[in-house]
Amino acid sequence: MEDFSAIDTFLETFTRYIDSGFGLIEGDIASLASILIVIDVTLAALFWAWGEQEDVLRSLVRKTLHVGAFAFILGQFQPLSEIVFASFAELGLKASDAPFGPADLFRPGLVAAEGVTAARPIFDHISLVAPGFVEVFANLPEVILLFASGLIVIAAFFVLSLQLFILIIEFKLTTLVGFVLIPFAFWKQTTFLAERVLAQVMASGVKVLVVAVIIGIGSGLFGELRTALSADDITIEQALSVVLGALVLAGLALFCPRLATGILSGAPQLSAGSAVRVVRNVSAASAAVGAGAMIGAQGAARMGRAAPGALAD
Repeated sequence: MEDFSAIDTFLETFTRYIDSGFGLIEGDIASLASILIVIDVTLAALFWAWGEQEDVLRSLVRKTLHVGAFAFILGQFQPLSEIVFASFAELGLKASDAPFGPADLFRPGLVAAEGVTAARPIFDHISLVAPGFVEVFANLPEVILLFASGLIVIAAFFVLSLQLFILIIEFKLTTLVGFVLIPFAFWKQTTFLAERVLAQVMASGVKVLVVAVIIGIGSGLFGELRTALSADDITIEQALSVVLGALVLAGLALFCPRLATGILSGAPQLSAGSAVRVVRNVSAASAAVGAGAMIGAQGAARMGRAAPGALAD
């Protein structure tokens, strides 16, 4: 497994600073919650005093339960959100029968390293087919296709790793912002702010579940491909099949937030157009890689033709 711990270090740094923000603003949030509770209870008491037919005791019990429930959520918001996050991740890994646990899922560096490991047999085969400069030109079309295939596989896993990194940071920021907005649930007129935050936390949990399923399935799939592939006899068709699998994972990773949104809203968000956009972007990158390789090969060929003349002079 290659060492890609740098992105894990970035993630740990971001999460540490975000988690420390809960303690830094806890006093301000408590003051805001107290003010909103006083406003809500005062207004409710005035309406109870003016009402003639209203059951004050029932209204008091309902108000107490409402304030108490949101007070509990506010006091335990960070651990509760972490439970939601870990639960969705564990469900996704269990559904995909992943060979690793949630602790490894939250390490994007492992996902990036998986891409390098998946592409290594392709690059090893290139070194066997073209060990020297002459062999590179003798097998130039095959070398270019295999090299581009290896780069695409690595890029696809890097996209998946980046998507996982962004998803974790998004959830952390959502919980921090939610911690600020939850006190607004104590006053009826601003309850909608807290409701949106709770909905966003659940939406982030669904995104985690979707990504966990994608990574779990991809890990098992490419584990089987690594076992089946051998650097000694890799064909272009086998390399392209690995590329296709990597593109599928990259496409799902790019559009999984929309997929999670569609699950919550009840509307489909993925289509053939999504796949076309993924292939178009990767094709542009592959064309750039191929063009660069061809330019380098042409330059080397010109130097080779000019060398005899220079020696003769």
